[in-house]
Amino acid sequence: MEKKFIQSLGRGMDILEYLSINPKAKLQDISNFLNLNKSTLHSLISTLEQLGYVEKGDKSPNYSLGVKVFQLGKVYEKDFLIKKMINPILKELSEFSSETTYLTLQIGKSYIYVDKYESLNNLKISPELGTEENIYSNSAIGKIYESFFCENCLQYSLDLEEVEVGMNCIAFPFLKNNRLLGVIGIGGPSSRLTLEKMMQCKDKYYEILSRVK
Repeated sequence: MEKKFIQSLGRGMDILEYLSINPKAKLQDISNFLNLNKSTLHSLISTLEQLGYVEKGDKSPNYSLGVKVFQLGKVYEKDFLIKKMINPILKELSEFSSETTYLTLQIGKSYIYVDKYESLNNLKISPELGTEENIYSNSAIGKIYESFFCENCLQYSLDLEEVEVGMNCIAFPFLKNNRLLGVIGIGGPSSRLTLEKMMQCKDKYYEILSRVK
């Protein structure tokens, strides 16, 4: 089946690619290069600006890439490095707990799922990679990130059916040189992933860390 191409999205990406090699470009420059009329271009670039992907100078008509592009780039860069380190930990924790384990990375006040090792059970938690969640939630993962904002750094946190009835989660910070790189979670049905089991997982996680660091 032929893949659908959304023209406006494609044009938006063209703008970002142009600005990546032509910082502080004027609207007319972008219009000429992309062969777009100013009205269409202004609508597209205004949307990108509102989303944080493009910034306009305070005292000039020049446009440049926004902080959101920087955030995504840093996550992409960290993604490869961290997944290499953490994937074996996810695998061992999943085998120990018989539940799904996953890695998240922070983007501003949100976090995204970037890696996982799925449970072999039919009933399981299976977050979709790339899904973005708000840090300020009742999730175990969000509580870890929030605690580091407040400098009250948690060693683990629990979600006892707070986000979804019947599902529990325990989360742990992953640190390198005392800096939070990401948060690891273990999630599953509360009937299997009991409080006792989660405490065993906590001990297992820190035992694994003592071996890999």
